[in-house]
Amino acid sequence: MEGTTLPELTRVLRKGGVFQLMFKNGTGMLTVYDKDYGAERSFQLYDEHRVLAILKRHNMGLVEEGSDEKPGGIMYFTDPRSVDHCVFYTRKVS
Repeated sequence: MEGTTLPELTRVLRKGGVFQLMFKNGTGMLTVYDKDYGAERSFQLYDEHRVLAILKRHNMGLVEEGSDEKPGGIMYFTDPRSVDHCVFYTRKVS
């Protein structure tokens, strides 16, 4: 995930800008049957702490829980295919 995508997204974000990121949570790959597509689908999983460490190296900080402007902290949910997801907001600090 570090490759070019996250560095470029953080580079073009202005100072104080907020970036929301949602991804399938875990490690490795996951293959599930998706009845909507009628096929098995494979997904890359990402560890939220590793993603946050990458973002921190690019001057992004987690919007903490209790923030007035956005939901804060790290939020988790499971979709109808029993795939775990993670979502959080980060702010560009410099």
